[in-house]
Amino acid sequence: MENALPLESDRFPSFQELFYLCTLQRCGSIAAAARALGVDHATVSRRVAHLEKIMGMTLILRSGRSCHLTQHGIEIARLSETMRTVSDAVQRYIEANADDKAAVVKVDSLPLLATHVIAPSLNTLCMERPDLQVALSGSSHIVSVERGEADIVIGLVRPTAGSVVVSRLSQIAYAIYGSPAYLRRSCEKWDFVTFHERFAHIPQQAWIDGVRGKRRVAFASDDIASQMAAAENGLGVAVLPRLVGDRNENLQRRDGVGPPLNRDLWLSIHSQRKDVPSVRTVIDHVKTVFRKGTHRTETGKLSFGREGVGRSLDL
Repeated sequence: MENALPLESDRFPSFQELFYLCTLQRCGSIAAAARALGVDHATVSRRVAHLEKIMGMTLILRSGRSCHLTQHGIEIARLSETMRTVSDAVQRYIEANADDKAAVVKVDSLPLLATHVIAPSLNTLCMERPDLQVALSGSSHIVSVERGEADIVIGLVRPTAGSVVVSRLSQIAYAIYGSPAYLRRSCEKWDFVTFHERFAHIPQQAWIDGVRGKRRVAFASDDIASQMAAAENGLGVAVLPRLVGDRNENLQRRDGVGPPLNRDLWLSIHSQRKDVPSVRTVIDHVKTVFRKGTHRTETGKLSFGREGVGRSLDL
């Protein structure tokens, strides 16, 4: 019987190095992969370089700060993904069955909601559960609970993976906002703060384009916080979630502009994590926060609900 391959070797790739390559493919850059792995830039570069050396293949092409995988790199990352999936499943099992004291619950949300809604609410939760730590991040890209990137993800895109349990957390109402001085102008003289053209497909951009007509775009950004700052400083009017815009003392809402605009906000979690006490505690807290901060829509119905499509959390 042949001896098992060693985990670390100058002849065979280690699991950790293959794991790094998978992460690099998913993140798109060495810097982003290093952040996801919790290591420094040099460690990722060194691990991938060692992998290339023992395989005798070029796996990534570096160009300044960016890099992309070669065909060999893509194929090896694909073959290695099964190991990553198994590793993630083992990690979730350990976390689900471990002592829940001093737990860390990873929450990812849209940046504006993370900064202006969730983070300010955590003081209450921390006082009630001093043993619980919430690791909150605000991501504009889609974060995966299947890969363990977060325990709870709150976003506008409903996940469809079979192992993910999804609940409609709220329905976000949007409205036009501007500085008080700016809104004294006639609406025919408004300039607009919008997304870049490449985001023309998202509902907020399509809505504001319909309202704007031929009026000028004064400022464009893919960051809603930047759009809000532009509106505060009189560059034009912006469409913002009422959950955030109504809390901003430097902005006023202008109702009656265009048809109602509402978007579903989804909370997702891996099925193996939904019964972990610390995770359920955070879910209950988030649910309460959004229920308190939700407004009535133009139809008079509360824009909060937990009726989900597909598998829904029993909250």
